[in-house]
Amino acid sequence: MRTAVDRCPGVLRVHDAVDGGLVRVRVPGGYLTGAQLAALADASASWGDGNLDLTSRGNVQLRGLRPGTTDQLAVALVDAGLLPSVTHDTSRNVVASPLRDLHAEVAEIDAGIQSMDPLPGRFLIGVGGPDVLTVRPDLAVVDGRLVVDGRDGGPGAVPELLEAAQHFLDLRRSEWRVRELTWDRPLGEAVPVGVPPALGRHDTRVVALPPLGRLTSAMLRQLAVGPVQLTPWRTVVVPDSTELTGLVTDPASPWVGVSACAGVACAKALRDVRSDAVAALAPGVRPLHWSGCDRQCGLPAGAESRVATADGYA
Repeated sequence: MRTAVDRCPGVLRVHDAVDGGLVRVRVPGGYLTGAQLAALADASASWGDGNLDLTSRGNVQLRGLRPGTTDQLAVALVDAGLLPSVTHDTSRNVVASPLRDLHAEVAEIDAGIQSMDPLPGRFLIGVGGPDVLTVRPDLAVVDGRLVVDGRDGGPGAVPELLEAAQHFLDLRRSEWRVRELTWDRPLGEAVPVGVPPALGRHDTRVVALPPLGRLTSAMLRQLAVGPVQLTPWRTVVVPDSTELTGLVTDPASPWVGVSACAGVACAKALRDVRSDAVAALAPGVRPLHWSGCDRQCGLPAGAESRVATADGYA
């Protein structure tokens, strides 16, 4: 049994880090208009460190926020359509397969989430193809099937997914995830997991990787001219006409699969893992997630991790 509510940051639930306040903005499906991305960039430049960090759920974090600025930030995000519900700030966690047009499905899921009691901040919903199963959503609709914690729940679309989400709320006591419940519905076999789209051009769109999942101010100025989809693999999907200076598009790049926690921006970090990750980067070196402590925050599903200790790394 969980003995406390989850402490996931939100826009209204600010986490105090070493480098200042941290907020996490939910972006259902990862879909952002150019105007919304510009609003995020402006907010970070005005009140934070000027950058945006992508999360393993296709959301975005603003760091380095100065004291007394979070109310202004919240107003700016409401105006941009990025905080449509005060009560559901942390519960709108929806990932969508890249390279598919799933805007309508994501909008329907988001509206359904906001119509029920808030889901826990750790609860994750997926929609699209088998690639979304790599991040192990609690519930997903995958090619016309309802998937419950990786297992086949029968034919289903968005209405069945929302029904199952409500069923979770009816069953839960303090649980955060479906896997923590004794689920009372018959389920089928495990559903095969797909792979994320490779970096590079896909018809009229490009999948690009910001190193270590950080969109710098220079990158943001390039990307804010058009629609962007953030993915749970810390990549971005943009029109093929977008300038991509500083972003990685070569699937053979040594940056592929390399990630890191916040490092020295967190009081618990034992080493500057982001700098160490850059220093270790080389062709042929296996990709790793660099963790500043044994909590391993931001560890991608299935990834190997190098964990900082008092004596080095484990």
